[in-house]
Amino acid sequence: MKKKILTSILAASAAIACAATMAGCETLGTPVGNGTENGTQQGASGNVSQSGSTTPAPSHTHTYESGYTFDKYSHWHASSCGHAEEISGKAAHNLDENGCKDCGFKYTQGLEYKLNTYTNEYSVVGVGTATDSVLIIPPKYNGLPVYAVGYNAFNGCTQLTRVIMPDFSSAFCAFGEYAFANCPNLTSVELPSTLKELYRGNFENCVNLKSIELPEALTHIGDDAFVNCGITELYIPKNVYQINPTAFRASNIEKITVDPANPYIRSEGNCIIDNSGNKGEIITALKTAVIPASAQNIGTNAFYECAGLTQIDIPSNITTIKSYGFLYCRDLTEVTLHVGITALQSGAFTGCPSLKDIRFDGTKAQWNAIQKPSNWIKDCGGFTVYCTDGTLTN
Repeated sequence: MKKKILTSILAASAAIACAATMAGCETLGTPVGNGTENGTQQGASGNVSQSGSTTPAPSHTHTYESGYTFDKYSHWHASSCGHAEEISGKAAHNLDENGCKDCGFKYTQGLEYKLNTYTNEYSVVGVGTATDSVLIIPPKYNGLPVYAVGYNAFNGCTQLTRVIMPDFSSAFCAFGEYAFANCPNLTSVELPSTLKELYRGNFENCVNLKSIELPEALTHIGDDAFVNCGITELYIPKNVYQINPTAFRASNIEKITVDPANPYIRSEGNCIIDNSGNKGEIITALKTAVIPASAQNIGTNAFYECAGLTQIDIPSNITTIKSYGFLYCRDLTEVTLHVGITALQSGAFTGCPSLKDIRFDGTKAQWNAIQKPSNWIKDCGGFTVYCTDGTLTN
C-alpha cells in the first residue's frame, strides 16, 4: 500500500514539473507569417509571471504598402510596420507585351535596338529616348528575341538606379564591353539566368552597386569587369571556367568565393586558383589575399593594379612569380619571400613605387641564385633586400 502511495506522489510531482517547464518555455514575441490578402495580420505575445501564469501582451497588426514591390519574377506588398520579413499577396507576374498587367513591372519604352539579320534577334544598343530610372529590358522586341546588350549601350547613364533583365527566350545572352560602365547611381542589377559572359568593363565605376548575383549559366568574366565597382563580396558559380587576370583590377571586392562544385577553378585565401590546365597557379587575387599552401606559382597579372595591397607574404610553396604578377601595385611597401622561390620573371614587380623592403629568409648567395631577368623590377625607386647574412640595395 505504501508503495502505491509513493508511486502516486512521484507521478503527480512529475506532472507538475512538466507543466511548469512548458509554462516556462512559452514563446515570446510576434509570430512571423506571410501576410494576408487584406493587408493585415495580428500577432499576440505573452509574458510569463514569476508564478508561472501567462498574461496576454498587446497584439500587433501588420500593415503593408498599398503599392507593389517587385523583382523579375513576382510582385508583393511590402511591410509598412517595420517587419521587413512580412509580405502580403505575393504572386508571379501576369505578363503581356508591355510587362505585368497587375503591378509596376513594365518594360522600358524608347530603347534603341539593332537587328542581327543572320539570327533574327535584337540587341539593345542604347538608351534611346527612355528616361526611366528603373531599366527593365524586354525578352522580345517586334516579336523577335532580345539576346544581348551591346557595346557601350548604357555607358555613363546617370539616371539608372536599377536594372532588371528577365530570363531571355534566346539560349545566348551577353553584354558588350562597357555595357553598364560609369553608372554612378546604379544600386541593383538582376541578371538573366541565360547570361554566359561578362566582358571588359561591364560594371566599371558603378560605385554604388554593392552586390550582384551571377547566374549559373555564366562561363566567362572578362578584363576589368568590376573596376572601381562598389561590390565587396562575390560568389562565382560552378560553370565559370575562365576569369581574366584583370577582372577585379582596382576593385573594392574583399571576399570572393567559388562554388565548391566548380571543376575548373577554386578559391582559397581570397585567391582564384587554376584547378585544371595550370593547376595550382593563382589566376587573380584580391588585396585581402593570403596565399595558400596549395598554390604553386603566381600567374601573369595575378595581382595587377591591386589597389590597397600594402604587404604580402609569399610562402615557400610558391616557386615562380610570372611576368607582371604584381604590376602597378602602387600601395605595396613590403614583400616577404622564402627560399622556395626559384624565378622572378620579367616585370614581376614593375610599377610599385612604394616598394621599399624585400625580406628574404635565405642568404645573399641564395638570393642571387634566383632566376631574375634585368627587368624583373622597374619603376620602383630604391629598395633593400634583407637576407639572413646581410642586405642588398638597389
